[in-house]
Amino acid sequence: MERGSSAPWSQILQETIGEGRLNGEALRDYFRPLEDWLRISRRQVFKYTVVSTTQHIAIMTSQVLS
Repeated sequence: MERGSSAPWSQILQETIGEGRLNGEALRDYFRPLEDWLRISRRQVFKYTVVSTTQHIAIMTSQVLS
């Protein structure tokens, strides 16, 4: 029988790595450059969308008022 079937996972984790809990900080550190890039890209897309929408509304308004 596999160890995971016969013992709690936290006990196996403690025996294997010396800690009974997992910490996601290493994953956050690994993916931080991607997270930063996504945050910057999202801001740029939002700025473009706002400018594009504003220009479109201005064009539509001027056509209605003409």
